[in-house]
Amino acid sequence: MSSKATVVCVIVCLLPAVEAGAQTGTPSSGTTPSSARAASKATANFDSLFGQLTTGKGKQVSSARQELTRPLGDPGLSMVKKKAYSAKLGAEFERAMRVKDVLVRINVMIAVRELLDERAQELAAGGLVDGCPAVRLHAARAIERFAQEDLLDRGQQNKLLDSLTAAMAAEKSQPVVTSMLTAMSLLTVDRAVAAMLVELNGRVSVHAATRRLPVTAEREALTRLFRRYVNARLAQKPMPRGTSEQFALVAFRWHCMSARILPGAPIASLQNDHRSMISVCETILNDVVPNLPGAEGAGDLMPTRKVGAEIEKADPRQISQRCLAWEAALEKTGFKKAQLDVPPVKEPTTRPTSDDDRAMDT
Repeated sequence: MSSKATVVCVIVCLLPAVEAGAQTGTPSSGTTPSSARAASKATANFDSLFGQLTTGKGKQVSSARQELTRPLGDPGLSMVKKKAYSAKLGAEFERAMRVKDVLVRINVMIAVRELLDERAQELAAGGLVDGCPAVRLHAARAIERFAQEDLLDRGQQNKLLDSLTAAMAAEKSQPVVTSMLTAMSLLTVDRAVAAMLVELNGRVSVHAATRRLPVTAEREALTRLFRRYVNARLAQKPMPRGTSEQFALVAFRWHCMSARILPGAPIASLQNDHRSMISVCETILNDVVPNLPGAEGAGDLMPTRKVGAEIEKADPRQISQRCLAWEAALEKTGFKKAQLDVPPVKEPTTRPTSDDDRAMDT
């Protein structure tokens, strides 16, 4: 995709005409004559509304999208009828995703999150590899919603985990990666933890190359994963072999990366972002490292335990010293220096280099 086409794609995505009603497309639980009439209109005028969705301009497209999905949230419509309507709508959405107009594909991907059958997950998985970054962004958000609302069985989660992993390997747009990270971290199948830790470990090098990127998504994902790990341990549920070691490795490398970026972070919000990440990593390291094989010889090397508030207020030099101490402790438990290596942080450039990223910033 050319730079010009990408910019058009994302500018279209961000227009109020597209997002209007994206979060409020489902009516409230109260049944009103107006909502019943609107749902009836959508089913009676399905062909004309779908034509408006695929050939309309600007607000016509988003308006058609809202009308088409309205019956799915109508409390006066039985679930049997809703599912039948969802299947019909999903089949048409598959056709609409082949339309060249990116405005159409963006609106379809926004609407996909409202569908009630498995085709919704199939459409979202397909959206992850669309040529437009805005479509990929909304595909990831749809998966996030499916996971948040516990709409995915284990088989569906495994399929979407594979789709997200493959898509992230090729993704150049940082906003899209952020959404994909969030979606992946919400999947609860056992192998999602290991896959997510691999992704987070790889993200260290990305932030070393582009130090102005926020780390909110990575921090929230790591926090979510660690909470799941602790809950499983408390419930005495078995975790895959090597999970503790992987948590220690990821937490250490992120701790050191944020410690390196912190002194030169250009704005206060980014400084706070990295301090919060350091605090999360300290919590993980303090919990995991003492229980690693070989940790009995590392006790004297580990830094004095500090609570999050102390870490978040600490001088960057003190934080860097803690990184060195954690490195020594981890080497004592068997980690190799090459595993713990954190790439040097590059000086900031004007912006990330890909066309997609420049388009997302527009």
